[in-house]
Amino acid sequence: MKSNRVLACAFAFCSLATLLLLVAHPGADAGRLRDGVVHGGFIVISAVLLVCFTYLSRMLGSGRVLVTAGFVLYCVGTSALMASMFIDGLLLPAVLSRPLADPSGAQPLLLLCGTAIGLLMPLGLLFQAAAVLCYSIVVVRVGRVGVGVVGLSVAAVMLTPPVLLPALSGHVLMAGIAFLCGWYLGLAHSLGFTMPSRD
Repeated sequence: MKSNRVLACAFAFCSLATLLLLVAHPGADAGRLRDGVVHGGFIVISAVLLVCFTYLSRMLGSGRVLVTAGFVLYCVGTSALMASMFIDGLLLPAVLSRPLADPSGAQPLLLLCGTAIGLLMPLGLLFQAAAVLCYSIVVVRVGRVGVGVVGLSVAAVMLTPPVLLPALSGHVLMAGIAFLCGWYLGLAHSLGFTMPSRD
């Protein structure tokens, strides 16, 4: 179906664009413009992915408990990631760019922002991994074993150390996003060959 191929292209585009943004992720000394472009790009792609998963859920059957659970979990996880990206790439650089008469007065706000980022990003990835688990079980049931097994593997890796997630480094968390991108590409490939719809 044409709609399947459009959805496949959307998943593939979001996956590749996310990987490019990961490569371009700014360091600590990056300028405000680069911070805004990269993190703003993540936010836009996350919004597009929400649309993709809305259509995927309809295709798989939104009446299925696992599909509904997966969609809700993905929305919660994406919201947390978008909040983290907003704080890290837009709010924090804006605060740091303002001249302050007493720089020490900004320390509590900076501490709050850093703590929020450190909690929101791993929490968002944890919810998204749980969503991948739910979707992958359904995908296996409708006959797409390959992409389903990939999703189950991604979820297993990302859900193994949930207690340790807040303490993980940024590189490990970005690796989690890369794993998700691999699953998105698998979905795109499967949809390109017309994934079966709900029973």
